[in-house]
Amino acid sequence: ASILIIGERTNVLGSAKFKGVFLQDDMDGMVAIGREQVREGSHLVDICADFTGRDVTKDLPPIVKAFATQLQAPLSLDSNRWEAFEPALKLIGGRALVNSVNLEDGEDRFVEVLGMIHKYGAAVILGTIDEEGMAKEAERKAAVAKRMARIAVDRCGFRPQDLFFDPLALTIGAGQESDRALGRETLEGIRRIKAGIIAFSRAL
Repeated sequence: ASILIIGERTNVLGSAKFKGVFLQDDMDGMVAIGREQVREGSHLVDICADFTGRDVTKDLPPIVKAFATQLQAPLSLDSNRWEAFEPALKLIGGRALVNSVNLEDGEDRFVEVLGMIHKYGAAVILGTIDEEGMAKEAERKAAVAKRMARIAVDRCGFRPQDLFFDPLALTIGAGQESDRALGRETLEGIRRIKAGIIAFSRAL
């Protein structure tokens, strides 16, 4: 099976080094971290500028513009603020990946955001969250993924190969005994999602 490597060190939430250059508005420093990930074998570079107290819709586009012109790799736009995606997608000439969208805010909002993403020709990661919250059990993860795939294809014009699925594993080493089984549920969820999406694609 093919492996897709996404470099996630250009993320203000997960990298102290990137957060430091981000807060200094050091664009050359941010680009350098992106280039390093490409040199180390990343197929895509993930950008997250979700910093508390700042406006990601203003922070993300300049970074995307610099990366799009100076990095030899596609970009993955990572934000919990879905309104940040369109201003950034407008700046990318090639194909992007959006990370991520889910059903937490309901089907209408999901369709609205997916329609915008499709307009710019991007692929999308879909997280297994619906109106009832994050799916923890394998069966529910697969059911949520199948529902999202159906909506994305039937109502928003996506091809199945444009969709990626994130089964959203919780941390299982945090000490909660009740969470210890969730690792197995996530692994089984991956298997069920893969089988379900393959069957869905073949039925189209």
